[in-house]
Amino acid sequence: MEGREQQAKAAEVAREAQAKRDEERLEYEKQFALIAAVGTGAATSETQQLALGQAKVLSHIVSERRGKHHGSDNAFTFDVTRSLPIAYAVLPSPVPLARLPVRIVCVRSHVFVLAFVFAFAFVFVFVFQIVFAFAFAFAFAFAFAFVLTFAFVLAFTFIFADWRSSSGHRRAAAELQRISGGGVP
Repeated sequence: MEGREQQAKAAEVAREAQAKRDEERLEYEKQFALIAAVGTGAATSETQQLALGQAKVLSHIVSERRGKHHGSDNAFTFDVTRSLPIAYAVLPSPVPLARLPVRIVCVRSHVFVLAFVFAFAFVFVFVFQIVFAFAFAFAFAFAFAFVLTFAFVLAFTFIFADWRSSSGHRRAAAELQRISGGGVP
């Protein structure tokens, strides 16, 4: 009889713990969806401010969970971050992104990078052509091809990152609508 009571009590404790974990998971999903809304442009200014505050708090919570616990807690954190497609949501720099267990791709400065690369390529090729065009025609052709190849590869890389980012934002918006019951907060 005592064994059955202990089993029943253990089962009840396990159910309560599972219910608490489910509640925490739902809260995490809501917070992540709210943060993702900032990247999608679906959030209002008030929602954005709230999301930024939650992002800071959430980053510390996740950091503490990952640092103090192992096993099931790590799996729980991984499941939560995997359940929402916000891997490419662009968050403002004040948020400690390194503490979030998600992969962030920031492409905000790609325009300046591309401008610098193409300006460097133009100046390099122009000067090289004036000074060494006749004596080093082969070297000029090689350098020209190298610089242009590098520039196009870099451009393709950032264009691809932009595509991945916008794709992630669309998925985040869909997930946000699913969690909020079809509406946008």
